[in-house]
Amino acid sequence: MPQPKPAPKRPEHPDKDLDKIVKKVWKAGWRCVRKGNYIYCYPADGGRFVAVKSTPSSRHYRKVLERELRQRGLDL
Repeated sequence: MPQPKPAPKRPEHPDKDLDKIVKKVWKAGWRCVRKGNYIYCYPADGGRFVAVKSTPSSRHYRKVLERELRQRGLDL
């Protein structure tokens, strides 16, 4: 009998504010995968992903990311 696959772990973001956003996305049922310097967040409905940079270049990046997630139907 095959062993069940372990539950996937939420990728952690080095920035604490952006990590809180990734945690909310994860709890909303989205799938989050780390690839290189990005965390790709895929919605449960199969829509387009949202990429979260590990090293954002702008201090306004958090607001831009939150706006994009709200447009995709996620309540932050």
